[in-house]
Amino acid sequence: MNLSRARSVVVAAARFVGLPRLPRPARTPARNLALTLTLGPFMASVMALSGPSRAFAETGTEVPAASASPDARPLIEETHGPAAGELAEARVPELNADLQKLAAAFFEWRAGQRPVVLYGASALPRPADWLPAWSPSDLAVYRAMYRDFLDRLAGLDHGGYSRADDVDARLLAAAIKQVGWELDALRRPHRDPLFYVDQTLGSILPLGLPGALDEAAAREVLLLRLQHFGETLLHARENLTEPVRPLAVAAVERLVDIESRLAAWGAAIAETGGADSESDQAAADPLVPALADAGLALADYRRWLQQQLAGMNPDPAIGREAYQWYLANVALMPETPQAMADAAERALDRQGATSVLDRHRHRDVPPAAPMPSPEAFIHITGQQERELRAFLAAHELLTVPADFPASVVHAVPATLAALAPWGKVPGMPYGAGGGAGDNTLWFLLPGGPGTTDGKAPFFDDLAWRDPRLRLVGDVVPGWRLQRHLTASHPDPIRRYAMDFATSPGIAAWFEDVVHSAGLWDYSPQVRPWLYRLLRLRALQAVVDVGLSNGDLSLAAAVERLQREVPMDRSTAGTLAIAMASNPGSGAAAFAGAGQVAAFVAAWRETAGEDFDLKAFHDRLLREANVPIALQRWEELGDGAEVARLKQLGRRPATVPQ
Repeated sequence: MNLSRARSVVVAAARFVGLPRLPRPARTPARNLALTLTLGPFMASVMALSGPSRAFAETGTEVPAASASPDARPLIEETHGPAAGELAEARVPELNADLQKLAAAFFEWRAGQRPVVLYGASALPRPADWLPAWSPSDLAVYRAMYRDFLDRLAGLDHGGYSRADDVDARLLAAAIKQVGWELDALRRPHRDPLFYVDQTLGSILPLGLPGALDEAAAREVLLLRLQHFGETLLHARENLTEPVRPLAVAAVERLVDIESRLAAWGAAIAETGGADSESDQAAADPLVPALADAGLALADYRRWLQQQLAGMNPDPAIGREAYQWYLANVALMPETPQAMADAAERALDRQGATSVLDRHRHRDVPPAAPMPSPEAFIHITGQQERELRAFLAAHELLTVPADFPASVVHAVPATLAALAPWGKVPGMPYGAGGGAGDNTLWFLLPGGPGTTDGKAPFFDDLAWRDPRLRLVGDVVPGWRLQRHLTASHPDPIRRYAMDFATSPGIAAWFEDVVHSAGLWDYSPQVRPWLYRLLRLRALQAVVDVGLSNGDLSLAAAVERLQREVPMDRSTAGTLAIAMASNPGSGAAAFAGAGQVAAFVAAWRETAGEDFDLKAFHDRLLREANVPIALQRWEELGDGAEVARLKQLGRRPATVPQ
């Protein structure tokens, strides 16, 4: 090992196990200019998100930092060598028992309480016999439990906390406050008719995947959930005391012809059992009539909503104060909504100019066409994933563990394609699949179910032209690899994906990393589609903030997404509805990438020539469930963003405490 590499190993190991850090150099205009030139104009513009926090002095004293557990030693040795692994094992802190016990109790409760969300993910497995529970009395219990968990956390003795314990406590507080955000700020059970479509139809979609009903226990679960539709939709009528009209219209549109679509699923189930007539089908499998009854219950809910539309609130906005409270207390993002939107608008301008210049440079190269067949798409997806792993290794950008499984591509079944936008299964941002060991990808394949005249929705259309456009953000090194690594984190509190911008921000950051490293240098025909994806990341932040503040109507949001990306109207509508229902979800990728970019710059300034980008990325993915503000505090001793969170998160009148 040469001297430079040896120094890198020692410095990286020291940072990992919490040895004293170097003082952080002060920022100057010259340093900021150098940073812009280093990261490129796009990421430099994104980094504007972290600007206001620089007005705050660093706070806090040097306290013992987190270090590695024995379980982490093999990974450290693989990344940094045996000396680093030995050093890490020598400094193993004990997790705070009281904090971990409270966290275990909360996550066990949350696994059963958390609502189904169509556009999001959680690593929390639901109990096997889980059923949605959203009666008025259930909501009262949830609110009481929310306050109880906050009180129990506040009652712990924080006096002897290490910096790692402090980070864990803040993570747990944010996870608990997410419950209050859902119940008392978003108030989806009271405002959003789509909420009950997710809790009914969304609860059964994972059981429509091939092989999901092979076991008798799974069939029993599906039957119980179908039979529960009527009760859930009855509670919907009781709870929806302040419904929002645009969200109700979206629910009505999603439930058009739902009776026949669920009946078609029943027919497919019966067909696998060999039954021919309708009576034979019902007798052969109780799921068939249960699906029919569920379709009727949803159709009745659709008609009830249509009757109520005229008297509903026309504005889905939650307001600036509520959105700010979410950013500071749940997402742990030390920014104001307006700062995020302004930075995103500037990034849009730069992206537009960059794409024009690139298109002019390659004006004689036609844009990439879709794959010629499903077989070609599946083959090329597997090939490009292997090449992507090799690219990351060759450019020393990231360690992809050998036990991370290769992707397996399947077509979305016709039943799911007919029931959910894009054939989307709740709980998984990309296709379906199970836990950390499952890397099955579900696509709407060319000419298959869910396509219109052979044309796919925006995200699948990207993949048809070049699968890497989706693989980078969603598989390697996207959220699936993040999930794989965080699932075995030695600190249980850090294993669960919560409502943070970190994970989508890391994925968006790596889209720019591989671009800068040359992934697309020899694919000029693909770059027009790459720039569409990058424009979408920034535009979603603008739309998200605009919808939440009331500055942008739902119709205007759809029009802007469709025109400026550009994308198909169906996908634009689905994205806009998702952001109106779950404010913050659209801004997560852009804002999170900005936080990562600022973190890279800060660590580079601290480490100097010893900075190791690969080691940084390896650690970043292992900590993908920890917001960047907390990572900066834990690893660099930079408490400025934590202090800003406290300032920005002060109590407004309209959100939960």
